Amino acid sequence: MQSIVINLEVITGKNQPAKTLKLKPKEKDHVNDLLIWEVAEKVSSEDTFYRLGLELGFNHSHVDKIMTNRPHKITMKVCYLLQDWKSKTQAEEQLKLLHKAMTKMERSDIASLIEATDNCPPQKIQRLT
Repeated sequence: MQSIVINLEVITGKNQPAKTLKLKPKEKDHVNDLLIWEVAEKVSSEDTFYRLGLELGFNHSHVDKIMTNRPHKITMKVCYLLQDWKSKTQAEEQLKLLHKAMTKMERSDIASLIEATDNCPPQKIQRLT
């Protein structure tokens, strides 16, 4: 099992000790916690957060609710959004749909990250486009 150390002060803006998160083992062809974190780190603006929510099928009010009810920095809001989306999306469709959303948003940097992840085998990449 992998673990990652996250400095919560950077995320929340509050002086809190670093925390070690235990991430679930990688699931083949599924969006995993590590990928969610990597994507969230690359989404740096509220505009991109809103667009991502809409591209993933959420309505404006749901995205607004996450934005206002989560008093964290944008990275944590994106993590929450993606976890919410993941729980409502069939596992075998997750990588394809997330890749499609990033491509529509013209975020080739994140689309490439999804393609390069260990849980996205080469034969899956061809089906993503």
